[in-house]
Amino acid sequence: MRWLAHLFAALNVGCVVLYLTVHRPTAGAGWADWQFVFMLMVTSGVGWLLASKLPRNPLGWILLGCAGAFVIGVPMSVAAGALIGTVPQVAAWLLWYGGDREDSWAWLPPLTLLFIHLPLRFPDGRLPSARWRWFHWTVIALTGLATAVFSTISVEVYPGLPNPVHWPWLAANPWVVLVFGLPLVVAGMAAMGSLVQRYRGAGGLQRTQIRWVAWAGCLVLTLYVVTLAAPESLEMQAWTSAAYGLIPASIGIAVLRFRLYEIDRVISRTVSYALVTGVVIGVYALTVTAISQLLPGQSSLAVAAATLAAAMLFLPVLRRIQRVVDRRFDREHFDAERTVDAFGEQLRTGLDPTQASQELVAAVQRTLQPSRIGMWVRE
Repeated sequence: MRWLAHLFAALNVGCVVLYLTVHRPTAGAGWADWQFVFMLMVTSGVGWLLASKLPRNPLGWILLGCAGAFVIGVPMSVAAGALIGTVPQVAAWLLWYGGDREDSWAWLPPLTLLFIHLPLRFPDGRLPSARWRWFHWTVIALTGLATAVFSTISVEVYPGLPNPVHWPWLAANPWVVLVFGLPLVVAGMAAMGSLVQRYRGAGGLQRTQIRWVAWAGCLVLTLYVVTLAAPESLEMQAWTSAAYGLIPASIGIAVLRFRLYEIDRVISRTVSYALVTGVVIGVYALTVTAISQLLPGQSSLAVAAATLAAAMLFLPVLRRIQRVVDRRFDREHFDAERTVDAFGEQLRTGLDPTQASQELVAAVQRTLQPSRIGMWVRE
């Protein structure tokens, strides 16, 4: 099975390289392409890692299939470009899946893998219970049905090249998209609900694994909301596309248990820097607005003053917010810092050697919680 994981990963990487060769994205208009490529490489890399190390766990194969479903259209579109002049019928079928157009349906299967089947089988690869089997097979049937319907809507797969499976009746009734697409949206919400069910009945290890994926999902959702509200000049869409790679990355960390128990610290830092960024941006905007109103025509002065105020506030605000957030999200680290600070204060006030050794052992016991502890004192 491991050789199959190597083969699928190599095919995915080959398709990505072909995509870069054909599109040749640059750091301007093609910057979004680089973010999309990053997401594909992370998804394929984590999928290869899981499938090669844990071949019986389907999560790695789902990730490989998700990345493969996105990129398999690249060689198909290249082949169609070579055949469109000689064998247009074959080219039409190739572009039916691999064509790059706004009404493409090729995104549907990989997204159902990413947002339905992954959370449904996370973290051990098994369904939450036997009662979820009907849901699993229903989602597969709905995905196949919705894909078949959506693939018939487009009139042309390429300018001048008709869709070989076009059905005019479906194209003339836009409610069809809602009828066949809404059940998949509900299925995605139900799959996320299965994670909540797992979390409630899980032990400490599985809860920590689920928290990694929940952190990644919340971060991606936050970026998506910011993208909707941000001006187009900020190009947040590209960063949101890259952020989707956080979901497979967090799955890899959770399943392989690599630095698993640092999730509290990761959440604490994420919340802290998000709050600090909001405060600094707010101070910057208020300063610029206030100076512009008081001193019209002094825009450069307003920008300079706002930048100076934001820079002066950053570290003090970060320290204050970090302490408050650690108390809520990273309690172990917060308590360990308090214990070390208390021990240091006792040393500064003066302790005899016997009491100091006892206090040191107690501090190590509370902060590191070792299974056994001993101290060697030189006479």
